Amino acid sequence: MTRFEYKTVSVPTKKKNRFSMNEFNHESLNETLKGLGEQGWELASTLENNIGGSLMEIVMVFKRAV
Repeated sequence: MTRFEYKTVSVPTKKKNRFSMNEFNHESLNETLKGLGEQGWELASTLENNIGGSLMEIVMVFKRAV
């Protein structure tokens, strides 16, 4: 039976101004995903943390075989 270890990574969003939607840095996210992939981590799931209808962060859950 394969055993896995898990890791969570939080990607916070930021607001440009009080009238805009929250957004996150795509370049930074891509660098994070590439680095974790090179270490053998596989994206297993994503969760959104919303407060008052605004996206505050994305939580990514990774797994890799031990």
